[in-house]
Amino acid sequence: MSNLSRWGSTSKRRSREGGGPSPKRPIWTGRAEELQQRLVEGRPTNRPLLKFMNRERYLCYANSGTNALLAPAVCDFLARQPRTGHKLISMMHGFAMAMSNQVGIDITCLNKCGLQEMPRYIYGLRQRLADQVDSAKEFMQERQQDAHQWIIALVRAIGELLRQEATTEWRELITTAVSTEFMCSGCQTVDIWPAVNENCISVSVVDAHNPDVHLTSLKEVVNQYFRGDFVKERTCGHCDKNGATKRSSIRRLPQVMNII
Repeated sequence: MSNLSRWGSTSKRRSREGGGPSPKRPIWTGRAEELQQRLVEGRPTNRPLLKFMNRERYLCYANSGTNALLAPAVCDFLARQPRTGHKLISMMHGFAMAMSNQVGIDITCLNKCGLQEMPRYIYGLRQRLADQVDSAKEFMQERQQDAHQWIIALVRAIGELLRQEATTEWRELITTAVSTEFMCSGCQTVDIWPAVNENCISVSVVDAHNPDVHLTSLKEVVNQYFRGDFVKERTCGHCDKNGATKRSSIRRLPQVMNII
């Protein structure tokens, strides 16, 4: 999973004493003035790493999916949402404000009242998500699930539970407008379908032309997604010939694009 942001990653360094990784520090690749303003306002200065409790050992999908969604821009947005609304939004607000790389039982979150502790169990978030989104009820089953579907359900639930004045900003933040076009292999006529809003771009790591080859970079899988495929079942409405090349294209970019 990947999501694009303007924040740098922290390199792993070995401490001199124990040989383990040294404490990570936030790396801000933007303007120093903006970082200072974040500190003054108590806003996140780094992408949090949430280490949820996973006692049953099958909630890895919820752990990785929630962390993947919390890009810095998403954290900034959620941090501005009041905690007085729905409990799911309140939980996401707390996660967005969490201090990164904690190992304790509780997540320490920073809010207007100062440092507070909140349970880092994922079970409450899972229950609230299932209560809001019908398709998320399958996450209540005691088995491993798909992180992709978790992210889609979580993004949908957040959008439905936000205050009305925040929904437009959320869509612009997270939604990619993708359109599909079909070019006839005979007369070369192009039929463009209306754009569809996608919360996640689903890509394959297997080469479409050679199933034995696995793509190993984000650039490769994105190029394959937009490269186009031949569709035999497509019948042209102009020349009645079967077969067309199907391609997807981005019509509107979000601030955060989730590629899974």
